[in-house]
Amino acid sequence: MFVFKSEIMARRISQWVVRRVRILGLGALLCAGAGAIAGESRLRPNDVVAICGDSITRQSVYSCFLQTYLLACQPTRPIRTVQCGWGGMTAAGFVTRMENGAQTFSPTLATTCFGMNDGRYDHLSEEIAETYRKSLAEIIDRFRQAGTRQVIIGGPGCVDTFTFRNPKTKISAEEYNRTLGQLSEIARKVAEEKGVGFADVHGTLRPVMARAKAALDESYPVTGPTDGVHAGPNGHLAMAYAFLKAMGCQGDIAALSLDVASGKATVSEGHRIVRASRTELEVESIRYPFCFTRGGGSRRDSVTSILPFLPFNEDLNRFVFRVTGLKTASARVIWGTESKEFSAPQLEKGINLAAEFLENPFCDAFRQLDDAVTAHQQFEIFFIKEFLGQNRPTIARAIPETMPALSRAGSSLREVDDRLADYTAGKVVPVTHLLRVEPLE
Repeated sequence: MFVFKSEIMARRISQWVVRRVRILGLGALLCAGAGAIAGESRLRPNDVVAICGDSITRQSVYSCFLQTYLLACQPTRPIRTVQCGWGGMTAAGFVTRMENGAQTFSPTLATTCFGMNDGRYDHLSEEIAETYRKSLAEIIDRFRQAGTRQVIIGGPGCVDTFTFRNPKTKISAEEYNRTLGQLSEIARKVAEEKGVGFADVHGTLRPVMARAKAALDESYPVTGPTDGVHAGPNGHLAMAYAFLKAMGCQGDIAALSLDVASGKATVSEGHRIVRASRTELEVESIRYPFCFTRGGGSRRDSVTSILPFLPFNEDLNRFVFRVTGLKTASARVIWGTESKEFSAPQLEKGINLAAEFLENPFCDAFRQLDDAVTAHQQFEIFFIKEFLGQNRPTIARAIPETMPALSRAGSSLREVDDRLADYTAGKVVPVTHLLRVEPLE
């Protein structure tokens, strides 16, 4: 009789998952075949990257930026990412949930971002500092013991100096940022002592916020327009920047050149010349510039609003076009539907198309990739937190006889997740784009 009930439970769980996947618009994947999981770069082909953290990670913004960048922009492929954000989490709490969460995916590289909740929205005490230090050290040890090759410890971010309010402790933004800065230094020291990577999230976000507010105004939100903690797209781009730098991403995405005197052209790896003439270069590219398609429009905290204060394009997003042989003082470059004028010295040195043309021929493909990444991460939030982390252990403890049914449900969910990962990676398709050069008299 119980076996029958267990089968019903497994079937209901599977049906619930199917409904969730269909809501994401990816129901057809349930019928697809199962796929494989997938310079001083810490990344290697076939890496599985676990992105771990609290509710800021669970927002699926900087984590999505990381996944899209690793899939489309950098040369080490293929790479699988796993969204392991958990609302309200601390480093100490994560230690107790690693085995049923991130570690079930056998990550080869793991990033963490804890500290916001660890500081308890209060002044730093010896007990808070020691608990944080010990927990980070234990996280590193446990990942290593489970076979994770690389760990990157991210320090906490910061709170917004205008929008942050905490009625419970009544601590000011300046005071809590001091606490977070101290926790960040603890994270740095633990990373150094353990010989792992460190992502300076606090040291990136805080000066960027100061520069942006000084140039715009104090009310410009960087780390949360509502609570001063959960950042908008702009703050998340700065967080992604810190993690990508810590991963060793170099930012050289494309080097394209055209000599207008001879019509000869060259392209770097990841790009193929379709045709070239003295005025045109048509290229097929499998490596994309990072496109700022998420959180744009009229949002005050749009992802593009932070670019003047964050060297994302300069350091991580170089899609360079060099034009030589010009006989005129300047020329117009047309890429897709946009055009801009540049001097001959600028073109001979090389212009960064990713920075100069925010709307470009890659945006549509990048937007589709971002949509797939978002859906994939939303599924993993349910799978890792609600099923693996909460429901399965709770049900198994209360009714041990359900373990076979729960194991079958878990296997089915893992298969869905693998298919979503393959589907998402498959959204990176070659993009053919045309560059035109019009010399100006």
